[in-house]
Amino acid sequence: MDKDIQTVFGARWEGYGPVESTIIRYAYSSAGGKNPLGSRKTTDIRRPSQIWLMGDTGVPKNLNKVPQSGYLTEIVTFPPDPEGGWAIYTPPKQPGCRHAGKAVITFCDGHVDSWAYGDLRSNKFNIFAVNNDL
Repeated sequence: MDKDIQTVFGARWEGYGPVESTIIRYAYSSAGGKNPLGSRKTTDIRRPSQIWLMGDTGVPKNLNKVPQSGYLTEIVTFPPDPEGGWAIYTPPKQPGCRHAGKAVITFCDGHVDSWAYGDLRSNKFNIFAVNNDL
């Protein structure tokens, strides 16, 4: 198996996942698995056509190149910091713009689009729901 491919519970994820630490989480706490961590009902989202649900994610192979040209597999991403982008996180989990410099994203309303690195880096339309702006 490719060393960049992660498996979780035996399934290959290959770099497609949710935003960690914002609106939707699929993991449960270790306290008996009963407490969702930051989960929200989709009906609570006021801007479903503008909020990231799932998308291409990764850890850049070359931190000094923007936009990135290669990614290691990761199953989640973080929202960007307004000043530092994803560089403040270790590792810098971010959208994996693998498709002609774009990441493919599924939004909370179910539609799919591809966005350029610069638009994701600037958090265009607050796609990452920073400060729970749903």
